[in-house]
Amino acid sequence: MIQRIFEHCDEEQTVADRPRFSCLLYWYKQRPLLDELHIYINHLAQDQYGNYVIQHILERGKPRDKSLIITNVKGQILQMSQHKFASNVVEKCVHNGNKRERMMMIEEVITTRADG
Repeated sequence: MIQRIFEHCDEEQTVADRPRFSCLLYWYKQRPLLDELHIYINHLAQDQYGNYVIQHILERGKPRDKSLIITNVKGQILQMSQHKFASNVVEKCVHNGNKRERMMMIEEVITTRADG
């Protein structure tokens, strides 16, 4: 349902003028929903359904939203890449990040940590 909001609603558009959607959607605009999702990126990335929403933003979202997700994943690439659902998010980060963001993720992976 969340993915459908992003697919069918403009950032500032309310859904009240789209009666075919469920009543829950009437209360949201896309931007506030994205802002709320950014708070819970790590939790959603590890959720069996939430990871699809994060992947959707990484594939089709605005550069600003993609960068916020990638920045939030930074520092957890190794841990998330070993997680069943979050690993898909890490893959989308690498695939959809800009050159600087990809280099940042690669550096994180190849840098030797204190714990080995």
